[in-house]
Amino acid sequence: MDVVANRVNLLRTLQFAQGVVERKSTVPILGNVLISAEENTLRIRATDLDIEAVLLVEAEVRKQGETTVSAAIFLDILRKLSADYVEIKEVSQSLHILSGSSKFTLLVMPSEQFPKISSDSFDTEFEIEAKSLCRLIDKTRFAMLLDETRFYLNGIFLHVNEDEGGSMLLRAVATDAHRMACVGVPLPQGAEGMPAVIVPRKTVIELRRLLDSLDKNVKVEVASSKIRFSCNNFTLTSKLVDGRFPDYKSVIPAKEGGCLELHARKLLEAVDRVSVLSSDKTRLVKMTIGTAKQNNNIIISVDNPESGSAEEEVEAVYSGEPMDISFNSKYLIDIAAQLGDHTSMIYLRGKNSAALVIDSQDENSVYVIMPMRV
Repeated sequence: MDVVANRVNLLRTLQFAQGVVERKSTVPILGNVLISAEENTLRIRATDLDIEAVLLVEAEVRKQGETTVSAAIFLDILRKLSADYVEIKEVSQSLHILSGSSKFTLLVMPSEQFPKISSDSFDTEFEIEAKSLCRLIDKTRFAMLLDETRFYLNGIFLHVNEDEGGSMLLRAVATDAHRMACVGVPLPQGAEGMPAVIVPRKTVIELRRLLDSLDKNVKVEVASSKIRFSCNNFTLTSKLVDGRFPDYKSVIPAKEGGCLELHARKLLEAVDRVSVLSSDKTRLVKMTIGTAKQNNNIIISVDNPESGSAEEEVEAVYSGEPMDISFNSKYLIDIAAQLGDHTSMIYLRGKNSAALVIDSQDENSVYVIMPMRV
């Protein structure tokens, strides 16, 4: 192998690959990337046995070939080089990296030992705009569970669903049992028969990184145990979470009880300010709603014996019984951040019942948040 590539482009590609590489594996080759020189392209493959990324970089290929090298070391070298171009040359079972006045010789492992995720046929294939895929991810990923004990919540539930008006949607749902995000986009052509799948958290994160600044359609292929996302310069293949996602529709509250209408950005900013004094453990903030003296406005407050108290009034319109209801401030901020810079509705049935949050300008975005009992 003998290849010359732009250092910045190669560095950017290695940074994506490093996110997939398994750093704590007892299998040494999983810390490597597979580098293949083909025609005018350098192909970089990384895997942790559950996810596989294949990334392409334009290059001048003087001699074809392939080998594997430590992803972390290769990336560190590229970061510290200053020249515009890098020559990568395999000589006598080692990899030479030449750039400007710098020369590195790295140990390699045989490419035959590098594992690959099988390319079995996929049942469903369709294309979706990158911005629509980003929207599904951005508006739900904050609610994914981090705790591995309930593995079936460690990702985004992607499935075909019908909205209230009968239109078909591609819907993404994530929940950690304390809050839930449910967002849909018009169903792409060809996705009608897609099986319902749970895309793992790590796959969601790495896919979102790859989608940055992408304005093209993304090809999506789905099977019962795998999913693949691909565009011109990348292919990301992942195993799916082998579990059953809960019946999320049964926990979405009806639009009943008191309806609180307020500006989402003002709510976010008020909660963010008063939560400075909330307990690090509970992050509790209280919403006082519907009392006569407030003229329909709400009071966001914190009363922490260890640090002090804070209170802020937020303009709102409320129809319902007066109540005090408490929420985890982080959960409330995460949801408010998805609602945009306009009025939204929060339906409240009681201080111990789940609240339904609806974006007034996006009927396909629904959020649920559980209150805190005090």
